[in-house]
This record gives sequence, structure tokens and C-alpha cells, in this order.
Amino acid sequence: MANKSDKKQSARKVESDHLKRDDHLRQEHIRQEHIATAAYYKAHARGFVHGHDLQDWLQAEAEYEAKKK
Repeated sequence: MANKSDKKQSARKVESDHLKRDDHLRQEHIRQEHIATAAYYKAHARGFVHGHDLQDWLQAEAEYEAKKK
């Protein structure tokens, strides 16, 4: 049977894992927002011509990733 120390360590590990997951989700949300905004402005610059949304998104995503390096 686990003692109190083991239970506390286990609880801290779970809390740490949750914080890491939450931080990752926040970072991913920020990334998606930046990409979506950039893709919107690309579409706006083209007059919102239909059929280029994926191209706008992929280009915005590539530019975002290039800035991170």
C-alpha cells in the first residue's frame, strides 16, 4: 500500500502533467489564432476570391513556423 509521501508525489505529478497539458493547449490556441488572422489578411488582400482558403492557411502556417525558428 502506498504511503502518504508516495500519494503526495503522485498528486504533484498529476498536477504537473495537467499544467503542462494546459500550457500546451494555450500555446496551440495562440498559434491557431495567429495563423487564422494571417490567413484572413491574405484572403482580404486578394478580395476574398473563392477557392484559395487552404493555400492562404498553409502559407500563413509556414510563415508562422518560419518566424519561430
